[in-house]
Amino acid sequence: MIRDPGLQPERTRLAWQRTGVATVLVGSAAAVAAAHREATAVLLLAAAACLGAGAVILLGARIAVDAPYARLVLGAAATIAIAVVGIALALT
Repeated sequence: MIRDPGLQPERTRLAWQRTGVATVLVGSAAAVAAAHREATAVLLLAAAACLGAGAVILLGARIAVDAPYARLVLGAAATIAIAVVGIALALT
């Protein structure tokens, strides 16, 4: 059976893009919720998390395919940033 080595990296890259876009959308929703609650610190935190998630989208596409742990760390960092925003929203 002949395998096409180009498909797996492309699927992985697209999956990271979807994850990054979803993270930015959740962060944006958290920023809107913080703005409605007039929680300036949480709004700034949400904006920073969205910027971080945007960096994950850009950097995740540029990391070599043979370095999966770097992508995992970037994705985990973006997820943790959005989780911190959610916790901050819950506490305000």
